[in-house]
Amino acid sequence: MEVHVGDARNLEFIDDGSIDLICTHPPYGNIIRYSENIQGDLSHCDIDEFLKEMEKVAIECHRVLKK
Repeated sequence: MEVHVGDARNLEFIDDGSIDLICTHPPYGNIIRYSENIQGDLSHCDIDEFLKEMEKVAIECHRVLKK
């Protein structure tokens, strides 16, 4: 088993169609702040930016999931 720490918007270390299951817990768009100063923390985005960034997560999840 391998463990990676990263960002769900960029799963380049995972091959296309190689994952059976993804369980996510995304931040709540601009409601609860998860950090003070972590670069890229989506909980600091306004709703439009949050949705754009979450789309990247969805695209990457779709890419790596098996059909």
